[in-house]
Amino acid sequence: MTKKLLDLLKDAEGRSEYVVSLFIDIRDFSDFASSVDSVDLATYITKIYEKILSGYFPSATFSKPMGDGLFVVIRCNERNIRDIANEVVKNCIKLIQEFGDLCKGENMITFPVPDRIGIGLTRGSVCCIHVGDDIVDYSGKTVNYAARLMDKARPSGLICDYESFHKILSPELMKNFNDDAICLRGIAETQPKRILYTKDTVIINEEDRKPIRETKWTKEITKYTYEVIKSLGDTFRLYMANKPLKTGNIVLTVRHQAYKDGKVIPEIFTYLTYTINRGIMYNQIGNHYFVVINMKDVREKIAADGIPDSEEVTFEITYMTK
Repeated sequence: MTKKLLDLLKDAEGRSEYVVSLFIDIRDFSDFASSVDSVDLATYITKIYEKILSGYFPSATFSKPMGDGLFVVIRCNERNIRDIANEVVKNCIKLIQEFGDLCKGENMITFPVPDRIGIGLTRGSVCCIHVGDDIVDYSGKTVNYAARLMDKARPSGLICDYESFHKILSPELMKNFNDDAICLRGIAETQPKRILYTKDTVIINEEDRKPIRETKWTKEITKYTYEVIKSLGDTFRLYMANKPLKTGNIVLTVRHQAYKDGKVIPEIFTYLTYTINRGIMYNQIGNHYFVVINMKDVREKIAADGIPDSEEVTFEITYMTK
């Protein structure tokens, strides 16, 4: 497969097309995948994708599996955009309603399967990567926008761009939607973008209505000699200047010059890495923020490397801040 793609890419070209673009995501797929045998998983994926494409998007110009979902493109133009948009939206709503029952009666699928999907839908200009009549892929902001909308269509349902669809959808279809405005990473980070969402299935997160806050990675370094480390208690606090944005992303790296048989190995360092609940814990007392490290474990691992008491050991905390 890789060789075939590489051969195609050698002669690939790009052209502009106007399309309806949608991403379909099977919700709770990770939990499902971890609960069934790999053969059963492959059987389900093959069958569900075949049913989605043949039953709901038979006129798709291009489709591509995305692990736990599908990327679908329908080429259109000024003359047929209204008909295509209405047909696609109608089938999206129908798919959402029927998804949980698509595999009922399948002889090879006798296990519980996911029953919810999220869909993001946009239309606009894209770059079609092709070799002759063979389409390799599609790219562009319209594609990225659909993927971002799909991620927000939770716990299930359809979200589409308001400006692209509200004037061309039939009054009957519009009855299925409410409108709102949300911020999206890489699309509309500070000014919320107006959307349509299926009112009986999608719940808009209040945080998504607010501008996306910029974050940065902060590094703080503390150094002790091995002699000092040997004198510290079995648990030790390393203080942080700022409150971490997400405690689960805190990483502590301990490093020192590498030694072998009591001799320095030039330009080589030994690293120990700890994360939350795997060697370190985060705590806060008032306005003081710190991680607690199992210094006994650090000492034992450093001792095994045979470093001298005078060797300096670096403790580097990396975490996200506003």
